[in-house]
Amino acid sequence: MPGWYFLLFWTGCSDESRQSNSTPGADLEAQGVPSLPLHRDAVFSLEGTDEGAETIENPAGVALSESGRLFIADRGWGQQTVHIFDPDGSHLGVLGREELDPTSWIRHIQVVGDQLYLYDNERLELMVYSVDTFEKTGSVQPDIHYREPNNRAVNRRPARLIARSDGRFLATYEEPLRVRDPNQQLQFRNPYRSLFYLMHADGTLDDSSEPLLQIRGERMTAFDVHFGTFGIERPTTAIPYLALATGDRMVLADPGSREVQIFTPEGEAELAFKWPEGYEEAAGLLTDDEGKIWMGMRVGEGRTDWIRFSEKGEALAVATMEHSKWQGGGLATRGLLAIFGGAFYIYEEERPGRGAVVRYLFGKPS
Repeated sequence: MPGWYFLLFWTGCSDESRQSNSTPGADLEAQGVPSLPLHRDAVFSLEGTDEGAETIENPAGVALSESGRLFIADRGWGQQTVHIFDPDGSHLGVLGREELDPTSWIRHIQVVGDQLYLYDNERLELMVYSVDTFEKTGSVQPDIHYREPNNRAVNRRPARLIARSDGRFLATYEEPLRVRDPNQQLQFRNPYRSLFYLMHADGTLDDSSEPLLQIRGERMTAFDVHFGTFGIERPTTAIPYLALATGDRMVLADPGSREVQIFTPEGEAELAFKWPEGYEEAAGLLTDDEGKIWMGMRVGEGRTDWIRFSEKGEALAVATMEHSKWQGGGLATRGLLAIFGGAFYIYEEERPGRGAVVRYLFGKPS
């Protein structure tokens, strides 16, 4: 093996999808699924405010209160904060300055009723705020002790905590898996298993608690390019996505079976439907406030089709957006953060590391 090589970071697609001859979205068009245009409506930016930070750098997510206030969790360099905006884009203030520090790492933000939940994965704290007064009203220390399906005791901090409507939380624990590649391929393989447990409001798990769901994923983020090697093979990426739908039902995008699976709040399988044909890989999974499921599917290097499904798996509409383009001397990205009230909330970079959240309203389907 040559001693000189480069490491190239790239999120790729599966062999199965590369071999597909289907045109992305062709089956949706054949079914008469309408396209959903997006109209730019409002910008949520720090430009012109008296905040120390000049831009939103790396949003972990957004949450919307019933009054229309938008909460943006930003994981910028040295500024782990939550910015609050009025529906028209006016900046109202900041949460988390006293609680968060440079060692924090926000993994999830969510509004349920009149409470805002903010999970700091590094400091192992779920903070609770009032969406009206912006005051901190509570704190939960999640349990790091749980048992695997084989009853082996494990200590590991939850990767995510999602609040349910019944006052409990869905806790996600990610375990690395050791897999030896007998062929000694050049790809870097990072297999892992996600376990989803039900957590009580005080952050505890029952000792006898079994996971509601478990699924294996694989992140392959790098591979070697050796001198003298012609042709670059993009590695497989298989990342499972999970979201909560109405009634605390769980929606799971399984890259192994290429299915969207819906489970009851107790973890019982309820429904499954296949991904649309012709797409390379999933880019995300979201649910909106009407209980509809949105599946993001990548098309090439710069486009994502967000497909809206009913809770029965019927494709209802598709909205197309660019997710990256060369701009300002680098690769500027766009990412869909949430869907509320008939609108996309998209993070847009003016140039790498400098951006804002933009609201796009849905137009009339065509």
